[in-house]
Amino acid sequence: MKMFSLNEDHAAFVMNRKDLFGDGKYIERGYWNDSPFEMTNNRIAWKMHLFSVNTADYQQMAEIILPYLNKHKIAHKTLSSTMSPELLSISAPEQTGKAFTIYPASKEEMAMIAKDLDRLIREHNLTAGNSHITGDNQLGNSGRLFYRYRFPTGKLKDKIYKPGEHIPYESNRGEGNYLASDMTSADDPWLYFDPSNPNSIPR
Repeated sequence: MKMFSLNEDHAAFVMNRKDLFGDGKYIERGYWNDSPFEMTNNRIAWKMHLFSVNTADYQQMAEIILPYLNKHKIAHKTLSSTMSPELLSISAPEQTGKAFTIYPASKEEMAMIAKDLDRLIREHNLTAGNSHITGDNQLGNSGRLFYRYRFPTGKLKDKIYKPGEHIPYESNRGEGNYLASDMTSADDPWLYFDPSNPNSIPR
């Protein structure tokens, strides 16, 4: 297995910014830094990704996104100190762009998070062009928010998983396959959801 050098700028940012990553509250696990809410919140079938592909951009995003997620105790993970956005695309190309992963506790929470993050992204001029995450569908048009269905079958789409309950996760399905194989666009409540519209609701 090829070894990659640690990006010192990214590592220093993660380790020195206790205001963003807490003081030992995040748990480093391989590529990922798990939030303290990672194992204590309910989960639904959908998850969100926030796109970023370089260290400077990641740091700008983290300054805005992490205080919001931590304040509202939203289950999430982000890059560990050993995996900068640039290295992630090299050593795990199927994960390219997935700088932040969010695990909503309910459909209502996901809609709230998407609207709040879309607003924060626009207020801080963080919209992105030409963004893409393999196996995800874009949520809105900020270029930052993406989502996918997590499970191997659409039969689980209405189930809420409690902390500690086994989740039958299915890994990245590849290009254009953000839904389970037994699902169609009719099963996607987010297809026409617009997080920039305060009145938009998932169908």
